[in-house]
Amino acid sequence: SIVWSTSNDSQLSGISSIPLTYKKSIAESYFAEDYFKELVLSHIDNINILYVATTRAREELHVMIADRGKTTQSVSKLIENSIRVDGEKCSIGDLEGRFDPLNNVYEFGEPNSLSNSEQEPMHSRSHYVTNAPNERVRLRLPSQKYYEDSEGNIELSPRNYGILMHKVFENASNKEDIQEAIKTLHSSSIICEKEMEHLNNIVARSFVNPIVARWFSDDWDEIKNEQEIIMPLGDGMKRPDRVMIAGDCVEIVDYKFGLERRDKYTYQMLAYKEVLSQMGYKEIKGYVWYISLDDIVEV
Repeated sequence: SIVWSTSNDSQLSGISSIPLTYKKSIAESYFAEDYFKELVLSHIDNINILYVATTRAREELHVMIADRGKTTQSVSKLIENSIRVDGEKCSIGDLEGRFDPLNNVYEFGEPNSLSNSEQEPMHSRSHYVTNAPNERVRLRLPSQKYYEDSEGNIELSPRNYGILMHKVFENASNKEDIQEAIKTLHSSSIICEKEMEHLNNIVARSFVNPIVARWFSDDWDEIKNEQEIIMPLGDGMKRPDRVMIAGDCVEIVDYKFGLERRDKYTYQMLAYKEVLSQMGYKEIKGYVWYISLDDIVEV
């Protein structure tokens, strides 16, 4: 993967951003700060994936732990080290289970149903958090942009669809792409059927608005989703959510999923418009789309 990096070294003062291949050697270079930041965000991504994987089971949960020898920093070892073993007994917190040292199998609870009597359940827990109303586990998004927008208070639940909606829109050119993205979330077990229905209803409601329908029509020469604009003189980067181009005319859209309008989003859009103007576009329109509020504000 590519990491856009910056450096305070005087030898690189004339270059604002440099695309680097992400690898360990960057940790010992002028770009170490960007390497470790990306490393942390990658860990957060993996934690999010692990959380989803272990909280969507309805009947049985099976976890296969890879044997990586003496490696102590793998995800598999972290999971295995969370299980306490005492002879043929094992436990995770207050949950007690059975341990088969011969086959290296940890078993919790009783099998729900087994079509093959020889099949053995592996590390299946009888109680675990799903989408309970009092769920305390919270997920934070692997992007500084999301942290700023939501004050770090992100919860992947039916009450908060910000992360899901952004995934739905981030690569979409038209309405069909949006619907396909929702199907993919469902087929990947990231959302349940009710959540899929809820997202489809939001999309259907949004496309009643002719402005939204125009944004996702085939009338544009180019559509740029989540593409970074490198600023001159080392001023960082700008990344509007969606930029639609037709000749010299440009429309910019930023998606917001909170329940209140904020002045900083207006100023952010004004900055986007200024950048596009400097790039030579003549007619520029900017919109802040508050999707949860069903409101579009032209800036």
